[in-house]
Parts: sequence; structure tokens; C-alpha cells
Amino acid sequence: MRTIPNTSKWKPERVVFRIEHDPYMKIDKVLAVFPDDEANCGRVCFVPMWFDGHGTCWFDPYGEMAIQYYWSTKPLKDMEMAEKCKKALEARYGGEFRVMQKIMRR
Repeated sequence: MRTIPNTSKWKPERVVFRIEHDPYMKIDKVLAVFPDDEANCGRVCFVPMWFDGHGTCWFDPYGEMAIQYYWSTKPLKDMEMAEKCKKALEARYGGEFRVMQKIMRR
């Protein structure tokens, strides 16, 4: 993920939250998608994350997903949960994130 300042100001990195159901764990995971990170052609970078019953946030490894799979997942519409996920990302990776509703352009 980028942490390089843009000109004289720090620009927050954009993040899009999507929901996927994990059939093995039988839970819904939040996919934090980073549209500004460099990825292979036709793919976007993301981090799967979920909260356990005690409020602890767990992260899977950072990776890439196909853009078709991105569009097959559901958007996260709960703004309280989006803010909670944003705070968890900021605590883990540092820096600032700006929550977007969808990928506007690549």
C-alpha cells in the first residue's frame, strides 16, 4: 500500500469495502479493496478481514483478486461497520484511508 506523499500534502488512500461469504468459516468477511495499488492486469489488491465475537479484527494476507470477482461481491452498506473497518485498517497499516462506495476509474 502507498504511503508516499502526493506533492506537498498527504493524500489518504482510497479503500472500497465489499462483503463475501466464506463457506468454510461460515461467516461474512469484509474485503478491503485498494483501487490505487498496483496490481496485475484485470486484478485489484485487497485484504480480507473479519471481526470475531469479542470485537477483535482478524486479517488474511494482502493479495489480488480478479475484477470480475470484485463485481460479484456485495457492497458494504452499513456505514458504522465501514467506519469500524477503516479504523482497524488505520491501526494495522498506519496512514489515512478514504472510504469510497465503488471503484470509479482505474
